[in-house]
Amino acid sequence: MAGGAAAGGSARKVIIKRKGRNIIVDLSTSLIGGDTGEDIFVQSGDVIEIPPILDKRVTIMGEVGRPGVYELNDKEKLKEILKIAGFTNVNSTLGSIIVLKRNKEKEQFVEYKLNLSNLLFKNDEGQNIELADGDIITIPSIETYVYIYGEVAKSGRFSYLPGKKL
Repeated sequence: MAGGAAAGGSARKVIIKRKGRNIIVDLSTSLIGGDTGEDIFVQSGDVIEIPPILDKRVTIMGEVGRPGVYELNDKEKLKEILKIAGFTNVNSTLGSIIVLKRNKEKEQFVEYKLNLSNLLFKNDEGQNIELADGDIITIPSIETYVYIYGEVAKSGRFSYLPGKKL
């Protein structure tokens, strides 16, 4: 009814003040992904506080449901952030995603290649790395092709371009 969090407001640590106690709720999964597990009923007299956006953020690019910049809770791992970002699209390359971990002291990034397929389907927690402020996650696209052969001037494999006609 209030129109959601403002541009500078956080949905990750919503505070509900109820009868002298604070209830911390992460509404990002219910607001974005429809998971209502953290969505609780309000009661008469509740005060709902939307704090400023968290200081730590990660960027998710490529073949995910909702690419963008996401707030990062303490000790949050890859799988939790991917859930908020809508997991992966059908064109995702699950075998080799890239996570760039920011090293603030040296002003550089260290590249990690992970197997998302093992994380999501085989529960390989070794692939579920802890994320830190400034990390960049890239989910590459499967290379898709069209093959043309027969009585043509130039046969072979050609890059698939969505929307192209015969």
